[in-house]
Amino acid sequence: MFSLKFAVRYLLHRFKAINRHGLHSPFVYRMVDKVIYDFRDKKVYQDIQNLINPDKRLSRNQKLLYRLVSDIMPQSILLLGRVSMADQRILEQAAPDAIQYLPAEQPVTGKAALLFIDAAKTTGNLWNVFEQCLAYTNTHSSLIIKNLHQRTTNEQVWKAIKAHPQVTVTVDLFWFTLIYFRQGQTREDFLIRF
Repeated sequence: MFSLKFAVRYLLHRFKAINRHGLHSPFVYRMVDKVIYDFRDKKVYQDIQNLINPDKRLSRNQKLLYRLVSDIMPQSILLLGRVSMADQRILEQAAPDAIQYLPAEQPVTGKAALLFIDAAKTTGNLWNVFEQCLAYTNTHSSLIIKNLHQRTTNEQVWKAIKAHPQVTVTVDLFWFTLIYFRQGQTREDFLIRF
């Protein structure tokens, strides 16, 4: 549920966040320009909508999730915690060849190209879930956390995640936070307006 504290966090994010013109990282600039700010309608959105709920249009955030995952092109996706069926369908459509793992249901072998957490649905401490996911990452892994800012308790966890030595780049879109473990990449944190 939305609260006054949540609204204040959102307004502060909007105030501090930058758009693509304030970026100096080619990696993040390309992602912002070609993926995040790609608001063109795509036929696949209608296909996903038909899978999820034909009577309800995809939200702006659902379309963004599709574009983010599609851009990463993961061969494997690890879903940590509870993930809605709608998000699972979007991930399937964005990366149709990827193997999806739910650790509670099947053993995970090797490292995951993409890890996905919905912080609003995660029970327990988000830091513990983040530490759990580190066992499945390498320098080519990406982590998407949905709804991180929905709980006040996650704000301290977010600061700790950004400071973690394995994390090199973070992109905070408020509704989604993207975490990269790219060794050799300059350590940077970005607040992007979406």
